Amino acid sequence: MIAVVIARSRVVAAVVVAHNMVVVAAVVARSRVVVAAVVARSRVVAVRKVIAATATVYRAGTGEARLLGPYEIFACS
Repeated sequence: MIAVVIARSRVVAAVVVAHNMVVVAAVVARSRVVVAAVVARSRVVAVRKVIAATATVYRAGTGEARLLGPYEIFACS
């Protein structure tokens, strides 16, 4: 009888530990996805800021300022 109770408690403990490991793994995976999304968004914002900062250029010879599109900016560089 005591052996059955001990065996049952070990099974319950193993199930609880396994469940906790699954929950922790899910939380870690979700936090990694969130961090990856934040990093990707910050990189996009940084690229947009660089493009906006370098978009106004002076036309050679005329000195006239104009706003270039992103394809023109990369073509000039």
